Amino acid sequence: MHFDTGVDNYGFLDPESILESAKRAERDGAQRFGIVVAEKGVSKERRPEEWEEVLRAIRLVRDETDVEVDASLGILTEEEAAILADEGLNHYNHNIETSPNFFPEVVDSHSFEDRVATLEVAAEAGMDLCAGVILGMGESPTDRVDAAVALQDIGVSSLPVNILDPVAGTPLGEQFDDGADITTEETVRTIAVYRLLHPEARVRLTGGREANLDADEQHLPFEAGADGMLTGDYLTTEGQSPAADIETVERAGLEPNTAANDFDPSEVKAREREPATAKADGEADTAAGGATSNVSD
Repeated sequence: MHFDTGVDNYGFLDPESILESAKRAERDGAQRFGIVVAEKGVSKERRPEEWEEVLRAIRLVRDETDVEVDASLGILTEEEAAILADEGLNHYNHNIETSPNFFPEVVDSHSFEDRVATLEVAAEAGMDLCAGVILGMGESPTDRVDAAVALQDIGVSSLPVNILDPVAGTPLGEQFDDGADITTEETVRTIAVYRLLHPEARVRLTGGREANLDADEQHLPFEAGADGMLTGDYLTTEGQSPAADIETVERAGLEPNTAANDFDPSEVKAREREPATAKADGEADTAAGGATSNVSD
């Protein structure tokens, strides 16, 4: 099912452009770089040329940067998962979105079990799992806890927590045109519960935080236990600059983790103050596809 949202459609980005985005993400302190597509699955059999471009992008980022390469490519076959693992893909992202009980209320193109099956295939191929949720879609607090329990059963090393950013023209956009159906307090409490239920996983604050949390509130989930964030732009919406994200981390009384990526946070913030004309033509502020950073005490 498709909806008229005014969002432009694009093919898979040129792998060299993806590499340049990964280099910018590395320069801005990211530890992982995610290659993401907005479709049900990149199929080796149905779209072999696109599949090869994905593999080429993974190789370029793997060979020419020090960031770890992740991907979110939709549903996978066993063969596809094995190939991705052999290419050095570290984490595979495939969010479960919400609890098994609430999932049919927001998705009817496939089942909750279909998503779990892809995660199992990725894990069997040797990749670590990155799977999380979207909060504020009308789910109950019980659904939020049930989703975390389901992720315990799956076994994830990274748990991204998105907050709904309603897009006009979609059913959720019409239902929640004033923003996600969750308060800041509920978001912070949910992060705390996820930290408790997943003590070894990286609990990351990801899409929708900029749209739903005021600038002076974004540090609160980190005080509740979040230990990472997705920095950069998203598939259909803009995010924040890495400099703004560093300031959010510092406001929580934490500091960026420079152990895995030895960068200077002050230089990242200084670049934010550079005149726009100082940037190369077409250079984005943030990494396409998304990049993740950890924080430390």
